[in-house]
Amino acid sequence: MTREALLTAGRELVAKRGVEVVTLEEIARAAGLTIGAVYSNFTGKAELMWAILDDTATKSAGIVPTLPGRSLVETLSDVGRWVARLADESPDYCQLTVEFLLYALRTDGYRRTRLPPRAEGYEQLGTYLSALAASEGRPLPMSPRQYAEVVGMVAWSLMQSRMLLGRDLITEDVIVATLTMLAPPATPPTATPPTATPSTATLLTTTEELI
Repeated sequence: MTREALLTAGRELVAKRGVEVVTLEEIARAAGLTIGAVYSNFTGKAELMWAILDDTATKSAGIVPTLPGRSLVETLSDVGRWVARLADESPDYCQLTVEFLLYALRTDGYRRTRLPPRAEGYEQLGTYLSALAASEGRPLPMSPRQYAEVVGMVAWSLMQSRMLLGRDLITEDVIVATLTMLAPPATPPTATPPTATPSTATLLTTTEELI
């Protein structure tokens, strides 16, 4: 309960004021706890901040549709609809991702501590999308990991654009159409050349030669 109270208070404060401005004392006070409770659950501000982002991402993932047996285009469409819902239903997550992007760029050790688990997730996503593409004869123009990163970056940008510019401009259809454009075209199967059929003239010539 203590940890959850700190995560909830921290999420609300960070979304309103920003990662670097909010203090541990403020988070403890908002949660109705002491600063000692913070250090009983987290080693410091950095660990608490990442825990807030991970917790928010886990809860937001609950609205992702689980639709097995989908094609690559259908999967990208599903991602687009999820992005639109995420922007509408979890604005705190959208704001937090911006805050944590800036925080990551300014924090020493981010690449060492945070990128490895993130990379593993994108490797898995890339493997999944690559398998879908291969089953449909859609060769990826880059590595699976790079493709997953591109899909993620475009989806994130569309989510932020919907938050900033509004759903009337960045509609769900616009988001879906943009993401499905990332599906590489299918390569038509190589056709087996038909067996040559001799023309009438050739048949007549051959017959004449035999005679």
